[in-house]
Amino acid sequence: MSISDPWLKVDLTPDVIAIQTIRGIGKPPYGGFNLGLHVGDDHNHVTENRARVGAVFGRTPVFPQQVHGAEVAVIETSNDPVGEVDAIVTRTLGLPIGIQTADCLPVLFSGDGVIGCAHAGWRGLQQGILENIVNFLGDPRKVTAWLGPCIDSDVFEVGPEVISAFTERDPSLLRFFKPSARFEHAYMDLQGIAKFRLDLLSIGAIKLLGMPAGKTPDRWYSYRFEGVTGRMASCIMRIG
Repeated sequence: MSISDPWLKVDLTPDVIAIQTIRGIGKPPYGGFNLGLHVGDDHNHVTENRARVGAVFGRTPVFPQQVHGAEVAVIETSNDPVGEVDAIVTRTLGLPIGIQTADCLPVLFSGDGVIGCAHAGWRGLQQGILENIVNFLGDPRKVTAWLGPCIDSDVFEVGPEVISAFTERDPSLLRFFKPSARFEHAYMDLQGIAKFRLDLLSIGAIKLLGMPAGKTPDRWYSYRFEGVTGRMASCIMRIG
């Protein structure tokens, strides 16, 4: 990796390679390093970008067709069907997997001989995507989770239906919602709720990127603020 590469190395555990891509230098709305094939960008350009990511791992990562749900796909080869899921798990050495985001929270996992990645928007988070994927990772005390860039809690305004979806089942989550100027609306701390949920699962270690997506548009994509925009990728592969 060179200083000019449009991605950051993720410090997860010694037995994995993991990266978080950034927007890259380029014209709006897609910047220079969009990884999403479904957002209207030039197909050849996106394919070239994916090939650059693939060069880091030796092959192009497997990406799911994300649907803002909580289903998990377990794969052993790059040819295994993934389908419409928002999380992937694999035990296979040398098989990179990844998810794409543009506000939602990417979470990478390294367990005892198994890795995973999850696309945790508010819907998936509420439906239990983190709990679901951890069930596939073995002893949670041996799991390290990394929480990547997502929309900042100062700008992620949600309505009463979102607030109640979380707090009706667990009133303690109300502390992750800060009232906004709009009636019955609040600013939601997506990363805070995810970390809280993982803490409840007794995860061995939780690492945070600490760079909110909404406040650094030169680095991250944001669907909420841009509408038409690109997608970043969070990718991981077992090497030992």
